[in-house]
Amino acid sequence: MSDTTEAPQEVDFDRLAGKYVKLRDKIHDLEAEQKKQIAPYKDTLEKLSDYMLEHLNRLSADSVKTSAGTVSRLSKHTASIADMSAFWTWVVAQGNFDFVDKKANVTAVHDFIETHKIPVPGVNFSTRQVVGVRRPTKKAIS
Repeated sequence: MSDTTEAPQEVDFDRLAGKYVKLRDKIHDLEAEQKKQIAPYKDTLEKLSDYMLEHLNRLSADSVKTSAGTVSRLSKHTASIADMSAFWTWVVAQGNFDFVDKKANVTAVHDFIETHKIPVPGVNFSTRQVVGVRRPTKKAIS
C-alpha cells in the first residue's frame, strides 16, 4: 500500500475548484438578494404585530378569535449574561449547572425568579409581550 495518493489525470481540480467558488459566490449573492427582498415584508409583519399587541393591551385581552385566525398575546422571556464572573461564581457555588447552556438558561432563570422572587446574579432577565397568530383549524371532513 502506498502512503501517497495521486489524483487521476482526467480530474481537472483547477476547473472544478473554479466552478465550486463561482457556485458558492452565486449562492451567497442569491441569499443576499433574497434577504433584501424579504426585508419589507418582515418590517410590515412586525408593524402589524405591534399594532395588534397595542389593541390587545387596550382591550386587556389575552387573545381574540377571528375567522382568519386567533391573535394571542404571548410572553417571550430573555436572559443574557450581564456579569459572567458573578453568574459563574453563583452557578458553581449553588451547583446549579442546569442554568447554563452557552448562555443563561431562560427557563431555569424564569422559574428561579418566579420561585424565589429575586434575580439571578449576573443575569439580565426581561419579559416582553409579543403577538402570535395561529391559523384557524380546518374542520374534519365527515
